[in-house]
Amino acid sequence: MEEEDRGGAPADAAGGSLRSIELSWGEEGFDASALGVEMAGPDAQPFDFVISAELVYLEETHDLLLYTWQRLCSPQTQIYSVFINRPFSWNFFAKLHDLDHFEVAQLDEERDFDPCGLEECHMHVVTLKG
Repeated sequence: MEEEDRGGAPADAAGGSLRSIELSWGEEGFDASALGVEMAGPDAQPFDFVISAELVYLEETHDLLLYTWQRLCSPQTQIYSVFINRPFSWNFFAKLHDLDHFEVAQLDEERDFDPCGLEECHMHVVTLKG
């Protein structure tokens, strides 16, 4: 996938940029990906925001996702995680709690986000502890 800046003005004039880039999770996948190589460089900067939509429904991928989040984030990074409740989804957040590497705040459906008619839709803001 190629990187793309979106919007009418150059990224610097608009105050930032948005990138979409293919990413493999876990140590092996992350380190071999273009983003992993970039993040290992001397000028690497953590991301301001990470959007994680429907990523926690397979329990066997939880450790891979956690490794990847730790590599992408600083304590200032906000990870927005949204998912529909399925078996094992909450196990991911239990693992986050047990590892004690991340702070998790659950957003209120009535106040903070619109689930667009979906039932049992949950959204969290996750940050790496400093």
